[in-house]
Amino acid sequence: TEDKHRLEKHTAAFRSLEQQLEQGPPACEPITLAEPSDWLDASNVDAITAFQFEQTVQALTCDRTRVAAIQFGNGLGGVPLTPIGDDYSGQSWHESSHLTDSASVGDMVAINTFVAGKLAYLLDLMDAVPEGDGTLLDHSLVLWVNELANGELHTYDGSPLVMAGGASGAFKTGGAFENVGGRTNNDLALASMHAFGFTDVEEFGMREVTMGPLEQLRA
Repeated sequence: TEDKHRLEKHTAAFRSLEQQLEQGPPACEPITLAEPSDWLDASNVDAITAFQFEQTVQALTCDRTRVAAIQFGNGLGGVPLTPIGDDYSGQSWHESSHLTDSASVGDMVAINTFVAGKLAYLLDLMDAVPEGDGTLLDHSLVLWVNELANGELHTYDGSPLVMAGGASGAFKTGGAFENVGGRTNNDLALASMHAFGFTDVEEFGMREVTMGPLEQLRA
């Protein structure tokens, strides 16, 4: 029942807090800030990305924040991506996203593979932090999203996204949903808020496109 499910979540949360207190506070040493780097210099992309992820994980570990957003480049895809390798033609990320020729599609595959590798680094960092009965990753939700589904047409319908992390057992893991019945990212955001205890929130963003939390995700 709904009440039983809520009680189990509260019990698990209290147990996790108890274990965190038993472990003592995490090591919260300040991060040494590197010299400012030019993000438009392709040779700095790996170092800047790694530093931003490490800084984010440190802030989460030390409970300086519980929510973080990291944007890879700007809306025009201005990140220099020459570190990708030989599979990348060299045209801009923005340009490749608007074209459908085989070279541009290959570029987008290479770009997303590159970004996926960076995401994997973030997840590894989070999984290395002990927290309660698991790790920081076990008790977190990480979303990898894109601002568009189809760059050529500037449409949003069917935009793929990746969810990672255990979310303290709130969501199903290890699977994929091909169709969620025309639901929006608003409903995903609402489900995420409910998963972390904000069950009194009834809408997220535009009310007219919020139907309710995505029940398909719930464990």
